[in-house]
Amino acid sequence: MGGAMAAEACGVQALRAWTAAGDFGGLKDGHACEEMVPGSRPWLEALPAPPELYWELLLGLYCVCVVKKTAAAMSLELHKERFVQSIVMACMAGYGGSLINPALLGVPAPPIANPKLVSAMVLAWILYHNMFFGAAWRRLVSTWVVEMLVDVGYEIFRCWVLFSWYAKAQLALAPTGADWLGPVICGTIGGSGGAFLPMSKGLRPLDDGAPWTMESAFYVVLIYHNFRDATPLFKANLHATLCLVLVLARLFPATTETIVRPARLLVRVTLGLGPRKIKVD
Repeated sequence: MGGAMAAEACGVQALRAWTAAGDFGGLKDGHACEEMVPGSRPWLEALPAPPELYWELLLGLYCVCVVKKTAAAMSLELHKERFVQSIVMACMAGYGGSLINPALLGVPAPPIANPKLVSAMVLAWILYHNMFFGAAWRRLVSTWVVEMLVDVGYEIFRCWVLFSWYAKAQLALAPTGADWLGPVICGTIGGSGGAFLPMSKGLRPLDDGAPWTMESAFYVVLIYHNFRDATPLFKANLHATLCLVLVLARLFPATTETIVRPARLLVRVTLGLGPRKIKVD
């Protein structure tokens, strides 16, 4: 028992140090993560680790996409009048999963540990709602080229966060033996963004079934969990493959519906339920 308690304390200490280091998902250091959770590098193992600028660019695209999505919640003028509420809403929408998971695992929340995260979201909000150049910025991000780039960056970053929380949950829960359900749940929550924040929402986001962000996160993390120990070649490319699936699902929602519907329909028929139309939001 003493050895198990020591192992658990070591795991929690390593996890807290990993999170407090300021890395949003804990996967920038591919080698460190590979030692903690085998097969957890989010890029092809044959390639070198991406530079810091790569992650900052992804974070910027992610924040632009989140701000653009939350802008639809109320009028632009109301966003300006209630700018504090609007900024907090954008932060919760973008980093909600990384506020809930730390409470479950007992670690510092990345948006608190890494000031770049909130700063990037605030900057994206200012660019979108600024009275001097906001209109020009909104027109720019609405063009199909920039919109596609933003969507791709959003999904790559979301995939990174999803795998990050899966890896962190495995590290925290390994001493308990709960090495599949907990990580799958944390990965799904991490990939769902702020679906359940603020807490006043309750379970209303599930009124019409799981939103696509949650559903897709669950599919991806479940596939990863079951196939991450496959052949070395497959494992090395699994992150990139699943990330590509999320990107294509966002860019081609109609095709996504065609591909995913049979599996979803099979589950719902098994449970005696009717079909539900997919919504990629």
